[in-house]
Order: sequence, then structure tokens, then C-alpha cells
Amino acid sequence: LQVSELIACGIEVDSAYKPILKMEQLGKTVAGERTLSDAYVRIGEVGDEIAKICSSQGKSAVIVCDAIGIDALFRRITRRSDIPENLESTAYMQRCYPQCSTITLEWNAKTRCWQCKSNAIPPMTMFHTTNIVKIPSFGRNTKFSDIPSEQEPLY
Repeated sequence: LQVSELIACGIEVDSAYKPILKMEQLGKTVAGERTLSDAYVRIGEVGDEIAKICSSQGKSAVIVCDAIGIDALFRRITRRSDIPENLESTAYMQRCYPQCSTITLEWNAKTRCWQCKSNAIPPMTMFHTTNIVKIPSFGRNTKFSDIPSEQEPLY
């Protein structure tokens, strides 16, 4: 989306925004990643910065990224420690993150933590299929073949 399109939709855009990582830094960091865990750490550090800014200033953020990015940000911001450990688990994630999926996290000043609001944004596809993410749990004994694939009904 263009900045003008975001503004037309009522989304506040900070034109003075400076990226947390410069492109050169990002390139070096990504080139040095060897495991899925490395990517989760990098994405998590960005999530920490976003969460710190949003919670301290009472602001919201719209983050557009792929399923692994959404998952890594969600887990870091909500302090979940389980992460996918291999390619089999990331393949399973594709069943949990529908096309145009969204996660809305809301800062609760009283409990001082982020809470997930799963239905905050209506479906965004022309077929009106769900965009709600079913956050998977990952553990040492998780068997992905035992987990049924869920198909969401059309509305």
C-alpha cells in the first residue's frame, strides 16, 4: 500500500519514521542467520522496540509481514517462549495463518501486558473467509501429523 492509501483509510503514518535497523544492518544480520531461532531473535528484537514505543506512548502500529514474522512478533510481544524449531513446524504454521491473516494486540495498562484480540479486524478477502490466526503451540513432543487441518467455512 502507498502512504496515501494508508492515510485515506484513517491510518496515521509517521513520515519521519526511521527504521529500527538500516538496510545494511539488516542485510548483515539476515546473512548471519543459520537457524529459525536466529530469525525469531532478530524479529523479536524489532517487536520489543515496537511494543516499548506503543505501550509507553499509547500508540498503535500496523505491521505487514509474512506468517513467520507475525508469529515471531506475537510470541515475543506476549512473552511466549515456544517457537517452531524446524521446517516441519513452519509448514504446519501455514495451516494456522490464513491469507490476509491479522493479529491485533492491545496493551492493557492495568495488567501491563499485551492481550490478543482475535476478532478485531473483519475478513479482508473477497470470499469473506476468516483472517483469524490460530496461534499454534510448539513443544518438544508436538506431532504435526496428529493435528487435523482446519478449513474455515465461508460466511
